[in-house]
Amino acid sequence: MSGSLRDQLLKQGLVNKKQVQQAQKADKRKARDNRKSEKVGEEVAVDEARLQAQQAREQKKLRDREANLKREEQRKEKELVAQVKQIIERNAIQPAGEIDYNFVVAGKIKKIGVDAMQQKALSGGRLAIVELADRFVLIPVGAADKIAQRLPETILSQSDNNQEEPDPDDPYADFQIPDDLMW
Repeated sequence: MSGSLRDQLLKQGLVNKKQVQQAQKADKRKARDNRKSEKVGEEVAVDEARLQAQQAREQKKLRDREANLKREEQRKEKELVAQVKQIIERNAIQPAGEIDYNFVVAGKIKKIGVDAMQQKALSGGRLAIVELADRFVLIPVGAADKIAQRLPETILSQSDNNQEEPDPDDPYADFQIPDDLMW
């Protein structure tokens, strides 16, 4: 109740002083409760804003971490490619000869001209074939092993010298397949 209305009701005798005081206390209590609820509402809004800001920071850290991992992975990949290229350049043997040596790359038959000694080395697993600057070159098996540790898909052709034990039930075990078979 407002002050003038209370005075009028008190003069007319509709309310007594005790009721007016109780009404004033109730008004003060309501006002205080309203202020508290506004403060609580503001605190809740501030807490929510802090929480959202913290979540945004955590998400940004996560995205940054993922981006850093991706950049690191790309850097390592470039480093491996550079190492492989350097190994190939240092150990490259240019194929020279009239004998066609056939090998398969991505499901297609490719051929390279080699001499008899290179052909025996390729068949025996002492040389491997790799591609360098859109041409095929030969490299020794030691260099091929180093490359296989880094990027095995770089080696296009390498004979496996390791003979597996033949199956005792194999009816063709007595017939050996020559390594230098021409096709």
